[in-house]
Amino acid sequence: MTYDLDAAIPDEQPAKAGLAKGFEVNLDYTAEPPFADIAQAIQANLALIGIGLCMNPGGQPASRQPDTRPAA
Repeated sequence: MTYDLDAAIPDEQPAKAGLAKGFEVNLDYTAEPPFADIAQAIQANLALIGIGLCMNPGGQPASRQPDTRPAA
């Protein structure tokens, strides 16, 4: 399945949110195949719409990390 990228929409939405100059977010990911390749693809796609991605490779797959979220 493929999707077309409408370049106008990504430019409009951040500006409406007051982020016309873009912003950065962090991505923690497992530095094992295929996760590193997926993280790089996400980084490239977000860069197209002005979002910088600080990539933080880790050692454990997310499914093996303890759940540190507070209980509801």
